[in-house]
Parts: sequence; C-alpha cells; structure tokens
Amino acid sequence: MLLKGKFNKSLAILSSKEIYSLKTKIEELTQALFELVEETCWNKLSKNMFYFISEIIPFDEEQKNIDTKPTPLKSVTLKSLDEIADDLFVLYPNLYDVNFYVYQSFYDKTIIQIKYFPKSSITKNTFRNLETTPPMFHCKISLPVYAKERNKKFDINWEHGGFRHEWNLFWYKLYFNWKYRNRIKNVS
Repeated sequence: MLLKGKFNKSLAILSSKEIYSLKTKIEELTQALFELVEETCWNKLSKNMFYFISEIIPFDEEQKNIDTKPTPLKSVTLKSLDEIADDLFVLYPNLYDVNFYVYQSFYDKTIIQIKYFPKSSITKNTFRNLETTPPMFHCKISLPVYAKERNKKFDINWEHGGFRHEWNLFWYKLYFNWKYRNRIKNVS
C-alpha cells in the first residue's frame, strides 16, 4: 500500500462528512466527464457506471518508449461508486492529482478509469510544500490525432482500435502526407 508513516495518522482526521463530500465530488466529476464526452464524441454513454483506479507512474526522462495503451480489463476489478469512494478515502491523504477518464463505453455500461498521482512520488523538497495541499481533480479524454479539429466528433473507444478508428487514421495519414509534400514543393 502507498500509505506510509504520517499518512496513517491523518486517516483518523477524515470524518464521515468528508467521505460523503468525496463521494459527491466523484459524482460531480463523473457528470462533468459525461458532458465533456457529449461535446466531443458521438457515443451515447450508459448511466450504468463502473470504476477502477490506477496509479500514474512518474515519468523518467530516460524512458523513451512508454506504453500508453489502456490497461487490460482482465487485470482490474470494476467497482461501484461506493466502493471506489472507499478506496479513494483510504488514499486521500496521499493524493496529489486525480484524473477521470472514460476507459471504455458499451451500450449497457460505462467504465471510468481514475488515475492518481501520489504525493509520495514527489521529490522531498516539493513534498514539504504540498503535504497539506488538497488533491487536484480533473476530467480528461484522450484525443486521436485525426480529431484535433474541435468540430469533428470521434469514437470514445478509439484507443481500443476498431475499423472506424483505422479508417480515420488511414485518411488522416493520407491527408498529412499530401499536405507535407505540397509544403515541400512550395518551399523548393
């Protein structure tokens, strides 16, 4: 577990009111994430939601090839809102940054991934300043390269592949190559 030393002491400080406020915060962030998906994606999200938590591994400058593919669903346990609120409650004193993503959407359920960056992963000098700082919460979606234009909606499940994603990627590469070649001709 990530909790060490002084974090265990601060668990007793959190009351049932704070647990309720954490659950309310999760509900608000989930709603904000749904609104963000409605604006940018053509998928209809199911209100039957499941969650799972994963830790953000600090980026090492020597690492060049980082696997950005999604975590396989077989290796995680999907949880309800109450269960995920309990898990975040345990981690709360050590949370620095919490990000909500739509991991995958099906017609009958929506899976939301909660990625967190622990305070214990921060350098000691910075940690002293952040020890009492409350965690930051964000809602994010990952954009495919062909959807950089704001007016073009895309599939929220694009990271998992599929024909539509491959087709859009093919046309984007074709367009990019054509645009790049024209730019080289104009410069020469």
